[in-house]
Amino acid sequence: MTTRVRPPIATDLDRIARLVDTLHQTYDELRTLVGPATDALIHLPSATAYAFPETQRDFSLMETAQRRHADERAAILDAMPAQVAILDETGQIVAVNESWRNFGRSNDGPAIDSSVGMNYFDQCRATDDPARADGLQASKGLEQVLSGQSDLFVLQYRCDSPTVPAWYQMTITPLGSGVRRGAVVMHVDVTEHYR
Repeated sequence: MTTRVRPPIATDLDRIARLVDTLHQTYDELRTLVGPATDALIHLPSATAYAFPETQRDFSLMETAQRRHADERAAILDAMPAQVAILDETGQIVAVNESWRNFGRSNDGPAIDSSVGMNYFDQCRATDDPARADGLQASKGLEQVLSGQSDLFVLQYRCDSPTVPAWYQMTITPLGSGVRRGAVVMHVDVTEHYR
């Protein structure tokens, strides 16, 4: 069901203009009373926060900067030839790059971005082939990096594609310095070293 909004009629426009004037006068009075350092006021009965216009503008600028920063981070990840996943502190995959997605598509793996939200620990432990020991070793290495016991974990392992044998090097490093906020997992094809 679509709700139709009727255009304002002349009397509505006059009332809107008066309310905007009242709002402007109220803003001037409040700004004088609370000073320039106050960002917002709260109407206690309704628990509604009212941000001053300059605060709203600052929020808008911050949101724009955050979007631009997120786009730049995604572009940097996608520019890397290695398969890269960003994990949170619990091991959940929060982002992957284009190489990771391509690997999944070309090896009958998860659909595009479907690995986002999965837990990497579960993926390491779920393997039921002879490489299971590698998966368990990777799980232990990830645990050490996330807990702060190690700043680096490296593992070379075999992971054949549907058509050819292949070897990879996994590197896990902490995300952030000081307080651990997760980890970066990188897989690089090192098959050439095994031929």
